[in-house]
Amino acid sequence: MASGNVSNVSVDDVTVDEPYWTIDRINFAFGVAYIPLILSSLFGNVVIVIIMMDRKERGSSTGVLFSALAVCDIIVTIIGPLKYAVLDTVKAEIVNNLAFFEANQLLFLIFQTASAWLLVGITFERFMVTMYPLASKTLLTARFAIIEVIVIYLVVIAIQVGRLYGYIVFVYLLQYQTYVLRNKVAGGRPPYFWSGVFVSFLGPFAAILIGSVFIVIKIRKTVTGRTSDNASKRVLSVTRNLLAANIAFFLTSLPWYIINFLGFYDFLIGMGGPERILMVNTLRYVLLVNQALNFYVYVISGQKFRQDAWQLFAKLCNKG
Repeated sequence: MASGNVSNVSVDDVTVDEPYWTIDRINFAFGVAYIPLILSSLFGNVVIVIIMMDRKERGSSTGVLFSALAVCDIIVTIIGPLKYAVLDTVKAEIVNNLAFFEANQLLFLIFQTASAWLLVGITFERFMVTMYPLASKTLLTARFAIIEVIVIYLVVIAIQVGRLYGYIVFVYLLQYQTYVLRNKVAGGRPPYFWSGVFVSFLGPFAAILIGSVFIVIKIRKTVTGRTSDNASKRVLSVTRNLLAANIAFFLTSLPWYIINFLGFYDFLIGMGGPERILMVNTLRYVLLVNQALNFYVYVISGQKFRQDAWQLFAKLCNKG
């Protein structure tokens, strides 16, 4: 029976007090918490794809890029949160299968990194539309966006497969591992680690931040003291969607990457077992929340998207 934060466990007539929040219970709680996140992500991102393929941006780079980001987030949700929900709630032993675990981790890294770089692509597209509206009409076509998406995936796949090879070499080739650790190459970190720092963290974060700053400055100069036509309002609404998505990306991703890439991971190592598991699960959950946020961010930040979503739901209700 649980009493407060301690439960009494009797083994051979010996009563032992153990913490109520054990590692298994923490994992189970987060496994259950992933269920609404999964449903929210699937619902929101499917709606985004439907809206983007049904509005004026369907034949533009905007529709292609926003749809590609939503599809990528759906895949990340299936590979990441769904896996954790299954493993943590039913205690499946799939994680003991090394080949499955590494393949799943590789796919997760590919699509999660691609999600960040697709956001970079959308930021670039909005930067061009804001700064060079005339040139963007001829340059930023749906074909250009499709090529951009393909290039992002090819580059990310190549880099992540290379990182996996570096990881396997580091783990299984004892001579290389000893050389890296003994000589403290790159601060004691193997090369595959630093490639991950740039590809998953520094690269997209810097590009998104710089692009967002220039977009905000241009919008402030353009909007102040001027009246906009319907086309300008639509551009402004989509741009606000992007800026809000960028803010959500920063807020949900920064804690995880700071802990993992900026040397604070040792702080977790020094914590007790349940406390460390709680911290890691919390940071991971916040990171994966980003895949479920975009729909709600678009609804709050963009009047045009809000109207499109309302029209879609009204159409579905009328059909029902």
